[in-house]
Amino acid sequence: MNWDNLLEEVKKKAREGDQKCLQFLELFEDLPLGLKERAMKCAIEINVYFGRHGKISERKILEIAERWGVKELLEDEIFMIQLQKFTDLGKEPPGGELA
Repeated sequence: MNWDNLLEEVKKKAREGDQKCLQFLELFEDLPLGLKERAMKCAIEINVYFGRHGKISERKILEIAERWGVKELLEDEIFMIQLQKFTDLGKEPPGGELA
């Protein structure tokens, strides 16, 4: 999967006025540039994984975050709340919990 292309698509939609994409980008605005890009791509990959599989484990989230070098951000409760709010992670799957 080309995460650069997906991120560019999110940025394009934000420029076109898509509110969800604008809010997503705002989550990362206070991060330094390199970390910001990695964190956004990590969030996109988590969302894509969840969309494909319908579930995601905490272990898988940490694995993805570690691969992107942003695992320390996941320790920030505010970041996790926002990640859940703007991705499919905030929606409970049909069993009530993430697997």
